[in-house]
Amino acid sequence: MLGDRPEASSVLAGYETDGEEYKAMTVEEVRIIIEAIKAHAGDDEVQHSGEDALHQEVLEAIASGAPNAVELAAEALKTRDISFARWCA
Repeated sequence: MLGDRPEASSVLAGYETDGEEYKAMTVEEVRIIIEAIKAHAGDDEVQHSGEDALHQEVLEAIASGAPNAVELAAEALKTRDISFARWCA
């Protein structure tokens, strides 16, 4: 999982749900993670890994039945407004 990468994990700061009992993700938690991604300005790889991991976590929350799915998705998509290089190898 992308969140298993150390740089992504540092951005997610414990919000991962993989392998744990489902805990409802809040929009505020997504905002906190987005701020952590922004805080890594200048490190495109960490920002991109963090964005990927956030999007995966939000999708997992939605797939698990998050009642605030629309709000979570809308907030997570705000990472598109953060300027950094996105690439895949």
